[in-house]
Amino acid sequence: MSCPENPTWCLYAGEKRSYTVTVTDSAGDATDLTGATIYCTAKHSTSDTDADAVFSYTVTSHTDAAGGISAIPVDLTSLDNVYFAQGATLAGDIVIKDSGGNVLRQENMVVKIHPAPTRSTS
Repeated sequence: MSCPENPTWCLYAGEKRSYTVTVTDSAGDATDLTGATIYCTAKHSTSDTDADAVFSYTVTSHTDAAGGISAIPVDLTSLDNVYFAQGATLAGDIVIKDSGGNVLRQENMVVKIHPAPTRSTS
């Protein structure tokens, strides 16, 4: 995945966006994502169960599978009120598995959710 070690995703409570990921091998060549599944999870602690994650997404349809390009949709519009008032710093990861369930790549990241006190402008 073309990203620095332990990258940071900066999000705002209530935000809805898509993150494009490009998956490459050590030589920089695209990793074919045909049949692959991408899992993206953010938790308060790495010891939290997946069921207790603040958010979790599974992506099976890719923008350009042969070219190693996919998109992770992130929807924070229905977060608990505490995130709108206080924000949070979370432990996140992206795991990519091939069609046989073998891990192709795993990247850890920091997910920062910034508070958004105004939930609606209407």
